[in-house]
Amino acid sequence: PIGEGNYRLYGYTTNKRFENWDTDAYKALKGVGVSFDQQLIKDILGAFFRAGWQDDSAKVDYNRMFSLGLNLNGSVWGRKDDEIGVGYAYLKSPSKNEELKHSQVFESYVKFKLFSCKFLSSDITLDYQYIRDTARESDNTKAGHVYGVRWNINF
Repeated sequence: PIGEGNYRLYGYTTNKRFENWDTDAYKALKGVGVSFDQQLIKDILGAFFRAGWQDDSAKVDYNRMFSLGLNLNGSVWGRKDDEIGVGYAYLKSPSKNEELKHSQVFESYVKFKLFSCKFLSSDITLDYQYIRDTARESDNTKAGHVYGVRWNINF
């Protein structure tokens, strides 16, 4: 059976502290987005989807994005507090950006519960990302690998 889900619609704005594309004036950032998290198979398999738009009158790297992914709960291998996941994101640059056309990110992670006691718990996440930035000039496309470790202590 399908499990719980979270569905969010959000909007934001900032004060005028961001450089404008054409003048020395500063512009506010404004944007909207949606975020969906859904258990596809209760307590086993989940999925997420995110999409957003940002006004590009301020000088921004990206004005549109979407991402999606899957996560598998550790109950499949007998460790219900562990998790593995994969994701993909596409970020589109505004046409005013003369250098960057778009970026793509592929990500995978694994999270292990280290311990849990009455008032304290801890987990560690190992993360890998492959990021590819496509330039407006095709000979200047760049790619790189990012490795990460996150250690959480909850009390």
